Amino acid sequence: MVYTPSNEEQNYEKIFTEQATEFPWSLFEKAAEITEDCPRESKRTKLTVPPTVRRFRQLRRNARERERQGRLNSAFDVLRGVIPDYLSGKGPERKLTQIETLRLATHYIMALSEMLEDENQKSSDCCECGHTYSRSSPNTE
Repeated sequence: MVYTPSNEEQNYEKIFTEQATEFPWSLFEKAAEITEDCPRESKRTKLTVPPTVRRFRQLRRNARERERQGRLNSAFDVLRGVIPDYLSGKGPERKLTQIETLRLATHYIMALSEMLEDENQKSSDCCECGHTYSRSSPNTE
């Protein structure tokens, strides 16, 4: 069996050999013109979904989105419960927005981290018996 290229393949080969030195966009334009002239052998059939199935899928998508939003809101409620009320300046009666909650939580975490660093530094200034010493060299007279 001998392979023989189709007319479309021969046309492509002709285009590529004639315009090998030109900018590639011209190749795409001419290739598009040729493919428009040639009929397609196989066309994909578009599946039509019945309206009842589409409606059912939409309802499922909506239910999943509601569930996701519910989980997100409960996570924010937990986070609001951890942040002290006095940080917001609004008191416990007014609910913080999501962005306010995230910003306050970020600042609160940074403040706690700084407190831990300070505490670690203080504990490194003490010996095992609890006696505090200075890091500067002692004055010898």
